Amino acid sequence: MSIKTAGLSRRNFILTSSVASAGLLMAGHASALLSPTPNTSGTTTHVDGITVSSVLFRNNEIMMSGNIYVPPDFSENRQYAAIVVVHPGSGITIKASMTERRVKALATVSAVDVGAATRKGWEGTTSESELIPTLEAVAKQRTVEATGGALVYVNYVPKLGDTSSPKDLQEAAEYYLTERGKYPTSTNQMLMTSISTLASFTGFEGADVYLTQPLLIVAGSKAGSLWHSQELHNTAASVQKTLHIIPGATHMDLYDGQGATVAASQLVPFFKNYLAQV
Repeated sequence: MSIKTAGLSRRNFILTSSVASAGLLMAGHASALLSPTPNTSGTTTHVDGITVSSVLFRNNEIMMSGNIYVPPDFSENRQYAAIVVVHPGSGITIKASMTERRVKALATVSAVDVGAATRKGWEGTTSESELIPTLEAVAKQRTVEATGGALVYVNYVPKLGDTSSPKDLQEAAEYYLTERGKYPTSTNQMLMTSISTLASFTGFEGADVYLTQPLLIVAGSKAGSLWHSQELHNTAASVQKTLHIIPGATHMDLYDGQGATVAASQLVPFFKNYLAQV
């Protein structure tokens, strides 16, 4: 990937599906994620010798933001392969990689197809028909909003202390709603009407035909989301594919700390191998 001050010219993209992996891949240790990074566009900082710049970019009509990590001795006159790091929800990385042929290799950590999770429940054991009453409620709410009624929001992850939720989601609250992983502007809420959008998403559909790139899948053996990784491994058309299960780890264990370091120990040699080939 060549990076120029006037913008980005994309050559080869290598996508990973874990926010937790970026620290080790870019800075040599997962704890680098705990260091301050810029959150204002145009600002730059340094994390363990790595230059980190905050940028804005347009995704159709949506203005998005992100951080670009560049290595020591970076030169604007050279081209570099790049790793794009996105959130594991989203199965969107898998979906995008099926049709974006500039993606040369793909790795996931605690992967989730949010559509399948919405339809089948976090652990994949809920009957899909149980979602119908919720979809009926969403339809009614759309009518309310169309006639000027108030918007309705629902929590994205459970409230802290909600022991009725699956263990992974309780741990998600401990991550997203505390200083461990909380973002200052996050409200932990989404529109109730977005539930039907999530339900219609199919992150892994087509992987048996279109997902042909080398694939590494990392997940915890005690993660309620493990079924996503197993399904992806079973269905992906990739000839070179590996499912690495970390004993005793839950979904959130691989987001930061020692769990992220263990996950990244699998990602680093994988990307060193395939980055060298682009």
